[in-house]
Amino acid sequence: MGTVEPLVVDLDDQRSGDPAVAGAKAATLARARTLGFPVLDGVVVPSAAGMPSVRAGVKALTATGSGGARLAVMAIEVDDDLADELRRSVERLGAPVVVRSSSPIENSGDFAGAFSSFDGIGPDEVGTAVRGVWASPFGVDALARCESAGVPVDDVAPAVLIQPEITPLFGGSAKVRTDGAVEVVATRGAPQKLMNGWDSGSVAVARVGEQPSGAAVELLGVPAFSAVVALARSVADGLGDNLVEWAWTVDGVVLLQARRAAEAPAPVEPPPALPVFREPAARRVAATVRRFPGALGESLVLPWALCDTNLPVSFPLEPVDDLLGVLDEARSLGAELASQAWGLPPNAAAAAAAELYRDLRGPDPRGAMAWLDRLAPVDPIAAARAAWLVETLVESATRLGYVEVPSQVWDLPAERLERVLEGTDATSLPVRSPADRWEPFVYGVVAAQGRSVTGVPVTDGVGAGRVVVVDDPESVGDVNRAIIVARRPIPALSSLLWRVAGLVTVAGSTAAHLFEVASSVGVPAVISVDFDEVIAGGIDELARRHLVGAIDGTTGRLWLLEEQ
Repeated sequence: MGTVEPLVVDLDDQRSGDPAVAGAKAATLARARTLGFPVLDGVVVPSAAGMPSVRAGVKALTATGSGGARLAVMAIEVDDDLADELRRSVERLGAPVVVRSSSPIENSGDFAGAFSSFDGIGPDEVGTAVRGVWASPFGVDALARCESAGVPVDDVAPAVLIQPEITPLFGGSAKVRTDGAVEVVATRGAPQKLMNGWDSGSVAVARVGEQPSGAAVELLGVPAFSAVVALARSVADGLGDNLVEWAWTVDGVVLLQARRAAEAPAPVEPPPALPVFREPAARRVAATVRRFPGALGESLVLPWALCDTNLPVSFPLEPVDDLLGVLDEARSLGAELASQAWGLPPNAAAAAAAELYRDLRGPDPRGAMAWLDRLAPVDPIAAARAAWLVETLVESATRLGYVEVPSQVWDLPAERLERVLEGTDATSLPVRSPADRWEPFVYGVVAAQGRSVTGVPVTDGVGAGRVVVVDDPESVGDVNRAIIVARRPIPALSSLLWRVAGLVTVAGSTAAHLFEVASSVGVPAVISVDFDEVIAGGIDELARRHLVGAIDGTTGRLWLLEEQ
């Protein structure tokens, strides 16, 4: 006879140390208990137990979306044998308990805080809470993160971790830095409000050989603070995980979770502060390359629009259906205008423009900027027509469903766009654009001419793009290569981070899960930015303005410049 797999596995059972069985969170805590770390007792419902429900959710997802998929999962009752085991486990652990997700993919910063946990659970509610964990991969934010990260929702395979609920005096996170210092973020009570972005917390950094000091030391007291620091260092040494979530109770420190913090990419040096970036012509170039970005803008518009062309700020974009005809006219008219500007045949003009782009984006754009004055003015009526054609093409291709967002059209060379419109290119188009090649130039101009405000640096890196205030992540629209600004670092913003150039929040804590996602995907981030310092009316007025921003996540600086 074959071995019968247990319905519920004790956290001290060696099988709980296998992420394929217990998920990353529970497996780490199981190993931590083995090494003597202060981890609460608990049990695990192995990930295999939830797979029939997950498969039902996947089946319903296509037809009924996120809500229907979650309902499909919740409609499948926990079988009687498992329900009995769950009740007995809760009675042994002592109600109430906390029921937490533990997926194999939760060891990635991409999925920090993505799945559900339930507290205050008794024996009669535990089956429902387990089903809630199985349904959580089908939440809107979790699905969006899976799509952005290229992870099939089936791979989430959540196990369920059940532990006694405690009432902490304090809670928070502690991160061991590469220099051996430990950054502690603490709050009164449970740490969830820190992780979810609703509490700023108190921060202190413990450095080797120095007396502890700072707001977190004052909140916790030296003994508790020192115990948290010691726990973080011991976990780093014993498990290799440099980020812990902890609670402080009347009995001392408790390890709630441990993982390896996402390694941010090597910091990108911002462009040098060159005097040429302060010139009006540089601002005009920055505005033009932002209005007509990507491969499409470089091929159809920039060869003639970088000269001093006085284009209308916007056009009435009438819907068109003959997109191939619009593209043909835009290519023909663009080549004619490029020839006018450069005084060269169209192919030679395109080659000269490409060389100018390289010089403008190079380490010293002064010579290239001087070249702009040598370009001949183009027919303004034809230029307005050409610009209208390209912007109408982008709007119509998006409206007719050839792409999901306008940035996907801008990213395409004209030749490939033609194949997409013909239906002969079935290759999927990425929703997230790579950093635009003009982004360092735009950054230099905004940093030279914009107003600056400084917050607290969180994630290294630099970026530039339009500023978008996000109050409702589900209806924000296209944020590709934008700097998004939010009031707090709430988890629902996470799925946007694969597409943006930067993240700024007014309040919240560096311990928020959102910043772990930002670090994992390489998005520069700054927190605690007071926009009232640079704009009367603060973030509310910022939402009404058309601004382009430059962000330096290493120094915590943000520059803002009116769109031209």
